[in-house]
Amino acid sequence: MKLSSDEFHGSKSVIHSASSNNGSDLFIIGLQEVFIPKGGLQGNRLPERKNMLIAYNWHDGRELKRIKINERPDQIALGPGPNHAAYITSYKDQKQVSIVSIERSELDSRVALNDIPDILTISESNDWLAVGMRKGQIGVYTLDRNETAEIKIISPSLSRNYAVDKVRSSEINIVGSIENNSNIVSVAVNGSKVDFDASGNFSTTIGLGPGKNRVSVVAKNTDNQELIKDLYVSRLAGETSKTERPPSSIGSQSKVALVIGNSNYANTSVLRNPKNDAEDMADLLRELDFDVIEVVDGTYENMKEAVYRFGDRITNADVTIFFYAGHGIEIDGSNYLIPIDAQVNSALDVKLKSIPLKGVINTIEYANDEGLNMIILDACRNNPFPTGKRGGAGLAKVTPPSGTLIAYATDPGSTASDGGGENGLYTGELIKQMKVSQRIEDVFMKTRINVEELSNGNQRPWEEARLKGVFYLR
Repeated sequence: MKLSSDEFHGSKSVIHSASSNNGSDLFIIGLQEVFIPKGGLQGNRLPERKNMLIAYNWHDGRELKRIKINERPDQIALGPGPNHAAYITSYKDQKQVSIVSIERSELDSRVALNDIPDILTISESNDWLAVGMRKGQIGVYTLDRNETAEIKIISPSLSRNYAVDKVRSSEINIVGSIENNSNIVSVAVNGSKVDFDASGNFSTTIGLGPGKNRVSVVAKNTDNQELIKDLYVSRLAGETSKTERPPSSIGSQSKVALVIGNSNYANTSVLRNPKNDAEDMADLLRELDFDVIEVVDGTYENMKEAVYRFGDRITNADVTIFFYAGHGIEIDGSNYLIPIDAQVNSALDVKLKSIPLKGVINTIEYANDEGLNMIILDACRNNPFPTGKRGGAGLAKVTPPSGTLIAYATDPGSTASDGGGENGLYTGELIKQMKVSQRIEDVFMKTRINVEELSNGNQRPWEEARLKGVFYLR
């Protein structure tokens, strides 16, 4: 994992500390960004700095929280509990230890020390905090905190690798407990309510499908707030499991879609139709019983979070669709999807401020390599960015993973029409074909034929497919 700033041109990211603890789904780093102010360091101007804690998910390495703090985090201890972190700094004469809430991204408490701290730790019971001082003293402090409920999974044993636990059985026993459960009113595992005793212990048996399975434990408190713990188990496919997925129809299966349409760009040309394309595509997919995540005029953060949510939801999906309409750019053979707030003045800006298509593909392949996956890109608009600041025209060819179809509004290196009506030329024809009961391959083939005819051959859609069977949308 390589960290780099996406906020300041020319900045440097320096990791000062890192921490994790047993049973946590998180690891956390303490980072300082140093950047040169505009105009350089003339006169008395010094480099500017930003300090932050960044929490990551152990299972897939994705960033969960970025917490801005005032001091350089030289030592971190993850705790007390799963949703807090304590940190100290040894810079200059700062004499304090701070505790932040990861969930709320804010300071919870701060304790003054009688010397400059050098090392920090929290007891496994989360009751004590110890600080080693520069002059050789050790300060031990009692942690007074609200008793926040916490879900513990006892069996199966949790691993920090995504879906690393592999079983052959079609069922698995889930055993766990809810610590500090005084205000917990219900517990459910994969949507089914389970009983728990006075100590918070619970157990239940659930079924597993072939491939990766997400098991979600949800505890609800008296304020109707939910505490969620996910774990992942892979069921090895045997002779019988290969036939459990119907090969010819997807009408009754689990279907998830992420639909993004970017029209109102802040720093480059506005596009008329992607917003309409996304809204119409989302409406159609809902008619086809897809669980749809819809993003219209997405910023970088909007799009990034939507891809994360999409990856979480497709673990057990039979069919997935990722649809994007808006500006797209190819840089050094890689494709990037441009958020509406991106200010692109160089190839580096594209890489730092846009969503890489490769990341979307990896998310789909990683989370759902057993299902049917479709990636649809109406993103080959004319180049709106400064000459020489990007790669070739259009998007670059990408080889799809197994079980995946990637469809482009036009062929490699070419541009697509934004359309003269309510929809872009490609998406408008695609929606018409998706309403007809026919094979997936025929949907895209007929769309391609119609677009070529309507554009007098100027726009030539194309697809790359590695499907594992014959599928129908309806």
